[in-house]
Amino acid sequence: MKKTFFLKPTAMILALTLAGAAWATSSNGDTNSDSRQVTIKRDAFGVPHIYADTVRGLYHGYGYALATDRLYQMDIARRIGNGSVAEVLGESFVDIDKSTLSNFDPESIRLQMAQLNEKDRDIFEGYAAGFNARIKEVMANRDELMPKGYIDNDFEPTPWQAEDIVMVWVGLILNRFFAGTSEVSNLELLTTLREAKGDVEGEQIYRQLRWLEDPTAPTIVPRGKGAAESSAAAGEPPAPISAAAARAHHHALAALMGEAAALAYPTASNAWVISPQRSAEGVTTLYNGPQQGFYSPSFVYTLGLHGAGYNVVGSASVGLPAIFFGTNGDIAWGSTVGSLDTNDVYQEILNPENPHEYLYEGEYRPMQKKTVTIRVKNGEDIQHDVYSTVHGYVKSWDLDNHRAYTHKRSWEGHEVESLLGWTEAAKAKNWSEFLHHGSRVGSSITWFYADGEGNIGTVGLGHLPDRPEGQNIQLPVAGDGTMEWRGLLSFDHNPRSLNPGQGYLASWNNQIAGGLRADSANFSYVDRVQELLEVLDGNDNLTLDTIWDLNQIGAFADINARYFASDLV
Repeated sequence: MKKTFFLKPTAMILALTLAGAAWATSSNGDTNSDSRQVTIKRDAFGVPHIYADTVRGLYHGYGYALATDRLYQMDIARRIGNGSVAEVLGESFVDIDKSTLSNFDPESIRLQMAQLNEKDRDIFEGYAAGFNARIKEVMANRDELMPKGYIDNDFEPTPWQAEDIVMVWVGLILNRFFAGTSEVSNLELLTTLREAKGDVEGEQIYRQLRWLEDPTAPTIVPRGKGAAESSAAAGEPPAPISAAAARAHHHALAALMGEAAALAYPTASNAWVISPQRSAEGVTTLYNGPQQGFYSPSFVYTLGLHGAGYNVVGSASVGLPAIFFGTNGDIAWGSTVGSLDTNDVYQEILNPENPHEYLYEGEYRPMQKKTVTIRVKNGEDIQHDVYSTVHGYVKSWDLDNHRAYTHKRSWEGHEVESLLGWTEAAKAKNWSEFLHHGSRVGSSITWFYADGEGNIGTVGLGHLPDRPEGQNIQLPVAGDGTMEWRGLLSFDHNPRSLNPGQGYLASWNNQIAGGLRADSANFSYVDRVQELLEVLDGNDNLTLDTIWDLNQIGAFADINARYFASDLV
């Protein structure tokens, strides 16, 4: 459905997911202190718009509306986030719960929550209170209001706490969409090639398959205008990995992220933003296609928040407080998958006499161990041991080679701040404020920006590690203490562009800036974004219809055709 939004006389925002403007009044019927000054109105598409004078009231209305529309979906999202799916859906979900519980520290999240100021806590507490108000109504009228999913699977909704919202963000979003790495699969490929072809020829073939930089690859930020600092491949590769350990690592990733993501299948989110100078209508135009897959109900939730500093209409992933794609009347924003490398895998050297000790700074240290209980519907509880080192949780074991593999993520310890940065961006009025909130986001994501003054921009978010010299960024790094991060780079190192001379910025999840290197970043000249660039580069009078139709042009194109079709007979 095509929708356009006028912000000011000089700007227009184009988006797939924003609602229309017909209004119908509804109310939530709740009378507690959080909701007395909350009004919920739904437009002709059923999209809720929440009005309140306080942050707590605003998010109370959000939680209530979301629970009215998506109670069962959100309950499963919460359980995926905290590792309790098997408790209600049975034994086949045990591996998912194991992967979830092996990826985060609930105590760290609780500590971050305890340190929030009252205004920020009001977001989460108001949301939980609104959610619980709807649960109370459902439980009081089970026959008419209980969602079918609960009936089919024979369980009931339970109250939400403030930290549950954060756990959806951490357990479902961060640990699945922002924790990816190809370092172990790269090592498996290198090991296989060396065994088959010898060390020298095997590594030569590997370099042909896993290159670091193609200078002809199209970039979001124009080349030479701001690259992220990164490390080149250097030094000796780590010890080989056994086939069994590689399979175990892949299995853990597939349980956590899904098979397609674990295999690094291409993803397809896209965005383009056009300056008034390139527009036939003389307006700033932002298009965003957050292609997150087909789900029923949808993975995104569209709403409006009005009051307490917010005046935003847009869409949030799985009902999170942050509006990922939207407009507030002054600016509009969107996002595509980020390509900054915020995650590293460490190859730990294990004590041959005790596999739960690892070599660090010249001596074997005991791993940290915690045991978590996984409750299983119609089955016995499972006690699951989780081990970690100074680098992070153990993802797989290679006992034949006395090795283990741990993951370190630069956003760990900053999970709540990252969510709040994305949430507060909805109140930004200009590029400077937008960047300020973006600097708070630790996970890798590419943001796009347009405003009513004719400005366009993009920025790659994520806390960039200050890696040691000589680190091979494509492969697991030595965990013995010789290759430790030196801290995090300042936000000034993150690539960005404001008002580029070409008059547009475009992405189909391609390379964000020249010089960017990451473990899975095999960017090349052959890229779907080329289908967009051909239209954008050759047209100084882009109509709204042309900008809209770019999505179909790019989506239906065979990206290899332009390189091979002329040679086919």
